[in-house]
Amino acid sequence: MSVLCHQLPGDTATIETPRVVAEVLSPSTRTYDLIEKRAAYRKLPSLQAYVIVHTALQHVEVDLRDGNDRWVTSTFERDGLPFGNGTLALEDIYIRSSLSP
Repeated sequence: MSVLCHQLPGDTATIETPRVVAEVLSPSTRTYDLIEKRAAYRKLPSLQAYVIVHTALQHVEVDLRDGNDRWVTSTFERDGLPFGNGTLALEDIYIRSSLSP
Protein backbone atom coordinates (compact mmCIF):
# COMPACT_ATOMS: atom_id res chain seq x y z
CA MET A 1 0.00 0.00 0.00
CA SER A 2 1.19 3.51 -0.77
CA VAL A 3 -0.06 6.96 0.14
CA LEU A 4 0.40 10.03 -2.01
CA CYS A 5 -0.83 13.59 -1.77
CA HIS A 6 -2.24 14.05 -5.26
CA GLN A 7 -4.45 12.16 -7.68
CA LEU A 8 -2.84 9.81 -10.19
CA PRO A 9 -3.40 10.79 -13.81
CA GLY A 10 -5.63 8.51 -15.91
CA ASP A 11 -5.03 4.81 -15.45
CA THR A 12 -1.52 5.14 -14.03
CA ALA A 13 -0.56 2.10 -11.96
CA THR A 14 2.83 3.29 -10.70
CA ILE A 15 3.20 5.84 -7.94
CA GLU A 16 6.40 7.77 -8.47
CA THR A 17 6.13 10.08 -5.46
CA PRO A 18 4.65 8.09 -2.55
CA ARG A 19 4.62 9.68 0.90
CA VAL A 20 4.05 6.43 2.81
CA VAL A 21 4.67 2.82 1.76
CA ALA A 22 3.40 -0.14 3.80
CA GLU A 23 5.01 -3.51 3.13
CA VAL A 24 3.50 -6.76 4.38
CA LEU A 25 6.29 -9.31 4.54
CA SER A 26 5.92 -12.74 3.03
CA PRO A 27 8.20 -15.64 3.96
CA SER A 28 9.52 -16.01 0.39
CA THR A 29 10.56 -12.34 -0.07
CA ARG A 30 11.23 -11.33 3.55
CA THR A 31 15.00 -10.90 3.23
CA TYR A 32 14.76 -9.00 -0.06
CA ASP A 33 12.04 -6.71 1.35
CA LEU A 34 13.94 -5.95 4.56
CA ILE A 35 17.26 -5.18 2.88
CA GLU A 36 17.10 -4.30 -0.81
CA LYS A 37 13.57 -2.97 -1.16
CA ARG A 38 13.84 -0.97 2.06
CA ALA A 39 17.07 0.66 0.84
CA ALA A 40 15.49 1.48 -2.54
CA TYR A 41 12.39 3.06 -0.99
CA ARG A 42 14.50 5.18 1.38
CA LYS A 43 16.16 6.77 -1.66
CA LEU A 44 12.83 8.23 -2.86
CA PRO A 45 12.86 11.96 -2.01
CA SER A 46 9.07 12.04 -1.52
CA LEU A 47 8.94 9.15 0.96
CA GLN A 48 8.36 10.16 4.58
CA ALA A 49 7.48 6.78 6.11
CA TYR A 50 8.10 3.11 5.33
CA VAL A 51 5.96 0.70 7.35
CA ILE A 52 6.94 -2.98 7.55
CA VAL A 53 4.33 -5.42 8.84
CA HIS A 54 5.81 -8.75 9.89
CA THR A 55 3.71 -11.88 9.40
CA ALA A 56 5.46 -14.40 11.66
CA LEU A 57 4.62 -12.39 14.79
CA GLN A 58 2.82 -9.19 15.74
CA HIS A 59 5.68 -6.82 15.01
CA VAL A 60 5.63 -3.61 12.99
CA GLU A 61 8.61 -1.45 12.08
CA VAL A 62 8.18 2.16 11.02
CA ASP A 63 11.00 4.05 9.32
CA LEU A 64 10.42 7.82 9.48
CA ARG A 65 12.47 10.51 7.73
CA ASP A 66 13.39 13.17 10.28
CA GLY A 67 13.90 16.90 9.73
CA ASN A 68 17.58 16.34 8.90
CA ASP A 69 16.78 13.85 6.11
CA ARG A 70 17.87 10.90 8.27
CA TRP A 71 15.84 7.76 8.85
CA VAL A 72 14.71 6.77 12.34
CA THR A 73 13.25 3.30 12.93
CA SER A 74 10.70 2.52 15.64
CA THR A 75 9.39 -0.94 16.44
CA PHE A 76 5.98 -1.82 17.81
CA GLU A 77 5.15 -5.16 19.42
CA ARG A 78 2.70 -4.30 22.17
CA ASP A 79 1.77 -0.65 21.87
CA GLY A 80 -0.25 0.84 19.07
CA LEU A 81 1.26 2.89 16.29
CA PRO A 82 0.85 6.66 16.38
CA PHE A 83 -1.44 7.42 13.46
CA GLY A 84 -2.75 10.88 12.68
CA ASN A 85 -4.14 12.29 15.91
CA GLY A 86 -4.66 8.86 17.46
CA THR A 87 -3.26 5.37 17.70
CA LEU A 88 -3.66 2.32 15.47
CA ALA A 89 -3.80 -0.80 17.64
CA LEU A 90 -1.71 -3.79 16.58
CA GLU A 91 -4.80 -5.95 17.07
CA ASP A 92 -6.51 -3.97 14.31
CA ILE A 93 -3.63 -4.56 11.91
CA TYR A 94 -3.62 -8.31 12.54
CA ILE A 95 -7.38 -8.76 13.04
CA ARG A 96 -7.91 -11.14 10.08
CA SER A 97 -4.66 -13.05 10.43
CA SER A 98 -3.64 -16.19 12.26
CA LEU A 99 -1.83 -13.87 14.71
CA SER A 100 -5.08 -12.31 15.92
CA PRO A 101 -5.59 -12.85 19.66
